[in-house]
Amino acid sequence: MLQNTAIETLSDEYRKKAVGQAFELAFPCEKPHDVDEAFKKLVAMGATPIHDPQNMPWNQRTALFADPDGNIHEIFAEIK
Repeated sequence: MLQNTAIETLSDEYRKKAVGQAFELAFPCEKPHDVDEAFKKLVAMGATPIHDPQNMPWNQRTALFADPDGNIHEIFAEIK
C-alpha cells in the first residue's frame, strides 16, 4: 500500500471538482464609446449581458458579457 503524500494528509481540497471559470478574457477598445457600441453588438449577436457599460473609478469604461459557454469576458477602454 502506498503512503499518502503530504497534501493528501493535510487536505481533501485537491479532490473537489473544479467549478466556475478559470480565466477571463479582457478585450481593449480604442475609445470609451467603442465599449458601448461593442457591447450592444455582442448582445445583439447572442452574448448574455452581465454588466452594462459603466465608467469605473480606475479610469476605464468597462462592460461584462458571457459567451454561449457561460464564460465571462470584459471589454474596456481607458478614459482620458
